[in-house]
Amino acid sequence: MANDDNELKAAADRIAALQSWNEGTDTFEAQKLPQARHYLTAAKWGFDQMVKQRRVGAGYVFHIIGVLTLLRAVPFALNRRDRKISPAHEAVIGDWWARTHLTTPSLLFLKRARDTALKEGGLDSIAVKSESRIGEGPNAIVTSREYTVDLVDGDERHDLLAKLFEIFDWFEIQLSQIEGQLPEPSSTTVG
Repeated sequence: MANDDNELKAAADRIAALQSWNEGTDTFEAQKLPQARHYLTAAKWGFDQMVKQRRVGAGYVFHIIGVLTLLRAVPFALNRRDRKISPAHEAVIGDWWARTHLTTPSLLFLKRARDTALKEGGLDSIAVKSESRIGEGPNAIVTSREYTVDLVDGDERHDLLAKLFEIFDWFEIQLSQIEGQLPEPSSTTVG
């Protein structure tokens, strides 16, 4: 029973984190990394919707392909759009790109998963939702709800929800570190 309580608390914490991700503004122009932040926020929103609605079938495929594609696009938005904002952006993002884009496990995982889905036409992934109840008919009480998403990558099986939380956290750390090295944004926006 304690293990179930821990799992429920962990799930509640993840949902709270998703909700806090989505309570921000949609004004990206005032940010130091507007395009990368825009894509990351969109990916978080899609992920949040998928988890909240416990999507399976076509709804799952729609959401997971969108999330993987947006996450894969974040470093390219950073390098190709946000990098052009100022000389400081050019230097900081150029340095990040040179040391990160080909060697980071999170980015390599995203590339493999997204390429498998879009270029090879098959993503070995499944979403399953289940409920446990006690009682019958109108007196039934839901005692637990589960939503699991697995991805098979080669010979490895991944808990894709946990992996995506890890990747979101990694992007947050990376973007925050880059932003910490940049001057405050001016009124100039990236179009």
